[in-house]
This record gives sequence, C-alpha cells and structure tokens, in this order.
Amino acid sequence: MVLRGYMVPFRPRILQGPEIHLAACSSQFDDDGQLTGEIYVRELTQLMQSLRAEIGR
Repeated sequence: MVLRGYMVPFRPRILQGPEIHLAACSSQFDDDGQLTGEIYVRELTQLMQSLRAEIGR
C-alpha cells in the first residue's frame, strides 16, 4: 500500500486486485510445486487475465 504512494509521480498503471492471501500455504501446493487450492487457482487466473488485458492496452 505504501509503495503506491511513492509510485504516483511516475503515473504507473496499477491493477487494483484481486489480491491473493494464501492461508496455510504449506498445504496448498502439490509435490511438484503446483498450486492446488481451487479458490486460489481461480483468483490467480482472474488476476492474470486482468494483467494480460492491461498489457494489451
């Protein structure tokens, strides 16, 4: 949050969310390091789609 204040003079395009807070992170990944929590995968996918759309602008 504080970083956004410092970035204002540079006029960055900042995505406003969703933010992902990973609870019990040690149990949210499989043995290959892949994220397994369904809600987290859905939110991360949505965030990446927003990022791709912003890059395309």
